[in-house]
Amino acid sequence: MPKWGSPKPTATRGEKVTIRVSSLYDKEVFSSSGNHIGRIENVMIEAREGRVSAILLKGRTGIPFDRVMAVGDVVIVKATKT
Repeated sequence: MPKWGSPKPTATRGEKVTIRVSSLYDKEVFSSSGNHIGRIENVMIEAREGRVSAILLKGRTGIPFDRVMAVGDVVIVKATKT
């Protein structure tokens, strides 16, 4: 059991980790290339499967959740080719 003040667990693709959806709100989002993308405002849930389908950023469109690579103190998403 983690002690107070210990680092938060990080979830990465392939690991089964349960987190509260509310813990995602206001987290900073960065691309895997290090660019700041924004801050999470809301989360879309696929109701039938009970899975997060997208994260919605403040003032921007959503990012499909399958692009999320890691969740910890910040969220890292797979960079897109421009």
